[in-house]
Amino acid sequence: MVLPARLRYINKAFTNRIMRLIAGKTRSPIAFIKHRGRTSGKWYATPIITAPAQDGFVFALTYGPDVDWYKNILADRKAELVWRGNSYSLSNPLPLPAEIGRQSFGMFSKNMLGWLKIRDFFRMDC
Repeated sequence: MVLPARLRYINKAFTNRIMRLIAGKTRSPIAFIKHRGRTSGKWYATPIITAPAQDGFVFALTYGPDVDWYKNILADRKAELVWRGNSYSLSNPLPLPAEIGRQSFGMFSKNMLGWLKIRDFFRMDC
């Protein structure tokens, strides 16, 4: 199950503004990913959940792969992640099978992603 498009618009308009206040902070479970618009060239920062992986990070595409921030990353092949107070330059976005993607997350997130039937994941290298 991909989360409904209507919820995506609510999050984009309201929830993401609040999340930006805590995203990327040292003790925050929320990170943010900076990416360049594929047509505008403008930089954006999107709150996101992520999990560290060997030499990179894994991301859950909770709204599926048809979201602007993911398309921007695929077009540019790079992004910057701010996670737990540190910045990481990322490159080489690669899709992951659902089970491998889910297993990369901690117990709570893994269970929540499974319950929501999130099946789209990708990783990027540091």
